Amino acid sequence: MGSVPGRFIKRTLGRIFPAHILQESDNGQRNGNTMNSSELETSGLQNKSSSIKVPVLPDGTQPVPIGSGVISKILGEGGAAVLYEIRNSQLSFQRAVKLLKPNQTKESFNRFLKEFRIGAQLNHPNIVTVHSVGQWQKLPYIEMEKISGFTLSEIISQFGPLPLGLCTATGIILCKVLEYISTCSFDIEKKRFTGLLHLDLKPSNILFSDSGVLKVMDFGLATPIQEAKSGLFPSGIGSPQYAAPELLFETGIPDIRSDLYSLGTILYETASGLKAFPGSNPENVFELRRENEIVPLKKVLKSVPSEYLQLVERCLCFDMDERPNDIESVRNQLEVIHSNCTCLTPESTVSLYVSKRNRNEPFTLPKPSRSKTFYAISIVLSICAGIILFLGLWKPQETTNFFKSAISRLNPETETVYNEDFSESIPISFENTTNTPLKETESSQFYVPTLDNKHAELMDSLHRLWTGRQYEEMLTLIDNMPHELSDSKVVVLFKLRALGRNGDELGKLLNQDDVADGEFYFHKARYHFGNRDYTAALEYLDKAESFPSEFLDKRILGREVHLYKSRSLTAVFRDTPTSENLRLALDSWNKLVQLSKDRPNSLHYREAVREKNNLAAEASWRGIMP
Repeated sequence: MGSVPGRFIKRTLGRIFPAHILQESDNGQRNGNTMNSSELETSGLQNKSSSIKVPVLPDGTQPVPIGSGVISKILGEGGAAVLYEIRNSQLSFQRAVKLLKPNQTKESFNRFLKEFRIGAQLNHPNIVTVHSVGQWQKLPYIEMEKISGFTLSEIISQFGPLPLGLCTATGIILCKVLEYISTCSFDIEKKRFTGLLHLDLKPSNILFSDSGVLKVMDFGLATPIQEAKSGLFPSGIGSPQYAAPELLFETGIPDIRSDLYSLGTILYETASGLKAFPGSNPENVFELRRENEIVPLKKVLKSVPSEYLQLVERCLCFDMDERPNDIESVRNQLEVIHSNCTCLTPESTVSLYVSKRNRNEPFTLPKPSRSKTFYAISIVLSICAGIILFLGLWKPQETTNFFKSAISRLNPETETVYNEDFSESIPISFENTTNTPLKETESSQFYVPTLDNKHAELMDSLHRLWTGRQYEEMLTLIDNMPHELSDSKVVVLFKLRALGRNGDELGKLLNQDDVADGEFYFHKARYHFGNRDYTAALEYLDKAESFPSEFLDKRILGREVHLYKSRSLTAVFRDTPTSENLRLALDSWNKLVQLSKDRPNSLHYREAVREKNNLAAEASWRGIMP
């Protein structure tokens, strides 16, 4: 994958399938270019000797009408189909259209038909919605929702191995999908079926959407369980890395254990970052598959629970009879392991991961909920401490220390921060966009220069509004100031503070003439950080350090500059995970710890300590040493 600051490369994938089909009207007439399945069987194939002109597929540069919109670009292309983005300006939506290429083989054409016939009748939150099917110049297409995101394959290649809680969350959701399709009912050619095998489960067919929902795609090899039992299943095809042995080598009749084998390869790869069969070429992979030569996961991973290792090992058994024989039992085992990793549900875990990665923030899972006994004792201790304090038997500080000591003994892992004044732990003036009350500490207010009487009252009002965090009122006041005052350095810096971190107005102000002041360059650096331009952010942070700040205490500005330098270097490491980038990020956080060690309850100190731990854990997942 290419590297894009702060985000994954966004890709919209088209190996997905329909949720319903537009039915043909009673009189056999069609509206627009929709069509029914009987037409699809004869219109998509063309005889090579035929004089019929083969249609030329749109190149994505022209607004060719198709489905409910017009083509705006090509999103992707496979061997059998092209995926287009379409736009509808009247209804203001974008969708994806999967169009079958001409001159397909009968086999690939039939798979396309089966894909939309089956998918049309599936209804699950982890399955893509399709709006219609139709034909374009006698070629069949499927129109579906456009989903932006990144595949599990992309995630593993860039960030694997993944945290165990994310591995288990992914496995549990996949189990839920497999449970659903293995019991759902659907019709094919007026024949009723119950139960479906996916038979092509692999990381590239699993999408983490921008909305934080995991989606399973590509039902091109999906087969009704009843047909599989009769020997009507795709054999000798599928992905060599992930397909079950009975599909690759025709050693048995596939059933739900075949999909569980593929699930095992995914659980192996997410936890280790390595493929279960790491061959250098297809022939080598097939040889490993034939012998089922898998490097035991316990040799690759030392800290993964034995329950997870044993489950993966059972799923990857060559002999079907030695694998788990039902999906529910696999899901139950994964749920037990997951509950020991975090208190979040699997769905919330995936959503949190997407959210954090999109913002290039560290992904850490909240620990499992503590026992009821622990919370009951905590409540009793709180009540006792309150009674003791009320009766005056102990001083407030002694009561606090008693409570802290008792809690830490009950639960040493609990991180509790106590401040004499809680507002001191709230970010200083630069962090004003959270709308949280701020307390100015040390000398964080402006040093207002001497002014004549005409302007002194305006500046005094501006300072009062700043102290009260009334940012909108500040901007209104500045807009109504005389130009000779509003253009002054001090007012410009006040305005930068009031505008916060991002926005067109902030960018416009920063792109005007530079102000030779350390605080100005800090605001400029923070603006580029918010736009994920970390190279520019680091450049302006260096300038912020080299220029004096006329109106801000040097110590406060220094801590803020170093905080954003550490954040920027961490983001660079996450975009380009090398040992050198890891070392630079860790060194920067270490320096911030030293700068803030006299204020151990400050956000700067706590974030520095937390991020050092996060980087150490992430480096371990990636196998990188500083």
